[in-house]
Amino acid sequence: MDARKAHLVTLWCAVISKFEKGLARCLAPRLTVVQYRVLAHLAMPETCDATPARLAFAASMRPDDVKGALEALAASGLVQPRPGGVPLITAQGKDALIRASVAVQTWGRRCLEPLSPHEQDYLSQIVGDALVVPGSYFALRSGPRPADWGPIPKITTLCAIHQAMCQVVKKDCGLSLTDFRFLLELFPKKHRGQKQLRARDVTACLRVGRSYVTTASLRLEEAGLIQRIPDPSDARGILFCLTAAGADTVRSAGDDIFVLLSSLFGDRLEQRQFLMLTKHWLQAEDAALAGAEG
Repeated sequence: MDARKAHLVTLWCAVISKFEKGLARCLAPRLTVVQYRVLAHLAMPETCDATPARLAFAASMRPDDVKGALEALAASGLVQPRPGGVPLITAQGKDALIRASVAVQTWGRRCLEPLSPHEQDYLSQIVGDALVVPGSYFALRSGPRPADWGPIPKITTLCAIHQAMCQVVKKDCGLSLTDFRFLLELFPKKHRGQKQLRARDVTACLRVGRSYVTTASLRLEEAGLIQRIPDPSDARGILFCLTAAGADTVRSAGDDIFVLLSSLFGDRLEQRQFLMLTKHWLQAEDAALAGAEG
């Protein structure tokens, strides 16, 4: 994986992870992201009469995840089963969906407002294209493609990309996506040599707590993927850097994630416009997350 690929993979792992993080925060504690997506699809005309298996296909989720979400929603009175196992969203469920959607739309608006109108249109276009990759639920729908898919299909696309990234990393190296992003941030992007970060730098890049950095760094060090070295500017400080095995792990999983991105976005990955949009979108997400934390 060369520096250009590493840069794009780092940006997209960050932008997708932070989108999911913001979504989870605005839905908590009443709903999880999976429960919200299932509830939203039950309110859509195209999937309101879908079986759990069909819901999983439409929402790009694992059937077991949909089953678990439906059980939790039924226990809360938000859905109820119909003959044949087809779930029905209840009046209480519709009210909960409306309230949750207000929070989701507020989060989305905070992430989009800093982007120019042209960038917002371009983002909508690339997410819409990813939604209709061959074999997907929305690619198989008949009729003309809508000019605007609406928020739920777009959320489905971004959450599906997050899920796919998690699966790629888990299969390739057995790590969580967050742990992999820890390694990615230590991978040099602009020049050869070793990149070193302090704990506070990792905390800021990943938007995680210090406790995560403490436990994850021990875990990754024990796996032989990172090492700690003394900070020459701080007698009590340490710096993290990749080992040779850690760099190999980043290259292997990073190449697989780049293949995933290529299957979704094609030649756009080569365009400067795509790169700049991703950077600006990530900056907007960081600002929105910081505002929510403040």
